[in-house]
Amino acid sequence: MQTLFGISMNSIMVVMLVLLLLSLAAVIWVAWRRPVIFRMGMRNIPRRKTQSLLIVVGLMLATLISSAALSVGDTLNHSIGSEMYQFFGEVDQIVVAKGTEDEEVNIQVVFTDTVPSTAVEDVRAQTTDLEVDAVGGMLVTFAPAINVGNADPATSTNPQQLFAQGTASEPSVGIVSAPQQTFDDFKVKDIDGNVINVEQLGSDKIYITEELAENIDIGVGGSLVYVLNNRFYVAEVIGITPNQALTGSFNAPNTPGIVTGFEHLKEASGIGDEWSAVLVSNTGDEREGATRSEEVTDQLNDNFADSGLVASDFKSQFLEEAELAGSIFVTMFIGFGLFSISVGVLLIVLIFTMLAAERRGEMGMMRAIGGQRRQLIQQFLSEGAGYTLLSGLVGTTLGVGAAWVIAQAVKSMTGGFFEIQLFVHPRSLLIAYALGVIITFMAVSFSSWRASRLNVVAALRDIPEIHHPRHSKKPLIFAALGALLGAWLIYLGKTDPSITFFLIGITIIPFAIASVTSWIGISSKWVLTAVGVFVLVIWSMPTDTFNSIFGDMGEGRIELFLLSGLSMVAASTLIIMQHMNVLLSVVQALGARVKGWLGAVR
Repeated sequence: MQTLFGISMNSIMVVMLVLLLLSLAAVIWVAWRRPVIFRMGMRNIPRRKTQSLLIVVGLMLATLISSAALSVGDTLNHSIGSEMYQFFGEVDQIVVAKGTEDEEVNIQVVFTDTVPSTAVEDVRAQTTDLEVDAVGGMLVTFAPAINVGNADPATSTNPQQLFAQGTASEPSVGIVSAPQQTFDDFKVKDIDGNVINVEQLGSDKIYITEELAENIDIGVGGSLVYVLNNRFYVAEVIGITPNQALTGSFNAPNTPGIVTGFEHLKEASGIGDEWSAVLVSNTGDEREGATRSEEVTDQLNDNFADSGLVASDFKSQFLEEAELAGSIFVTMFIGFGLFSISVGVLLIVLIFTMLAAERRGEMGMMRAIGGQRRQLIQQFLSEGAGYTLLSGLVGTTLGVGAAWVIAQAVKSMTGGFFEIQLFVHPRSLLIAYALGVIITFMAVSFSSWRASRLNVVAALRDIPEIHHPRHSKKPLIFAALGALLGAWLIYLGKTDPSITFFLIGITIIPFAIASVTSWIGISSKWVLTAVGVFVLVIWSMPTDTFNSIFGDMGEGRIELFLLSGLSMVAASTLIIMQHMNVLLSVVQALGARVKGWLGAVR
């Protein structure tokens, strides 16, 4: 996969690695300048093994989701791309008969229209100054085919007798042929690696594709009947070929095909001296040549202005579709995963808040003997970095495992139309690991800052801290800014109209009100609970009910789906956090039954 959200994956990797190095540099600085503080933080990891294990599992969520999404994107892109490279082989452009001016080029035109007998030489003359190393003409048509077992082509003249011996049939088979030079130049080989020898073929000897061999259960040496222009031909199968455009699977990958004699197909199909299409191979192998397709196609079409021909880079178009399929999946996966990642960030903050509560006396003692807040931050940051780096490795590994499971599910859903093979680019693993570590490190940094803001006396005496919200004007400033922003978004949502703006604005307003009530001195527990319930109700309200209360403001797009998920997850988490004491009492009661886990559960 080369792009994500329209941004180059290489650029994303560079940015992620720079941010990762900056995060690690902060920890390395602590280890270098404050080695005692660093060791005090790191010593807690091996001390409490069960607790450390639970923390690593909790922290790895963002990395796991990112790793799984990028790995699946790489797998789809690689699998579909490989199928396209095999299908087209060395063919990079196809020149066909031109339709009307406004009509898009359709590959199906090769079955209905032909190009002049001079087309191959005309195209070859137009490519002398281009990065092209092969040009060749081909014939293609369709016919039904029947497996007639070991019928002798030389003695089989009665159609009824032949058809009576049929064991399996295929109603639509692509039949192609071309001069031997075309098969040589485009390196078309059978499954044994031998270049197809079309000169030994005729009406009675053919190659068939793997798909046809499997569909009608026939192998080398078997006899097959195919019908062209109401005449039947009995042919012996002398070889099996991959499913490629030049071996008969011209309509689509994994479709049945036959390669027959060139002179025979010219006569039997009625095409005569004309061509179904002209094939062009760019300089380089099947992958390198595809990178030149757009440039060569544009130059060819400029040269074909009045010739009745048109060139199409179907190969690069199919490859772009493969890239798009992978990118769409990753975008949707990460979009849906944002809900879980947001919960994961809150979980990280909660984990380190609980760790700080557990070590409150230790931290108070450290402050009492002269320790500074920044040293507490550095200690928690060191410990958090250890958990973060471990959880990144675990999350990345499990993400690849999850990608394998998803790939198998996708494979079963496609019915084997194309082979799904797990493929993970090292770049994706680096991005996933770096992204997970960065998200976790930022959450840990915020949690470390919060943990350091403690009252030394209250911590030493293990009593609740008393907050005086009126001492600071920051809540009022936040409330004013939030109210203005929320009101402005609600106004935009009503006048534009935009339901997205309206919902964001009406979500911000309650938080501004909660900030004022907290400053006044009202308990924030029930205020924030009410805010969480309000946000949950607003975002989960049925459309008809919402429109009857606030008016119809249209329907949102995909971003509304993502915002609604994030808002409802955040609101639910806010409600839970305000009543954490109830939840913790239940968890502790359950944890007490397993004494070895009690410390970790607390």
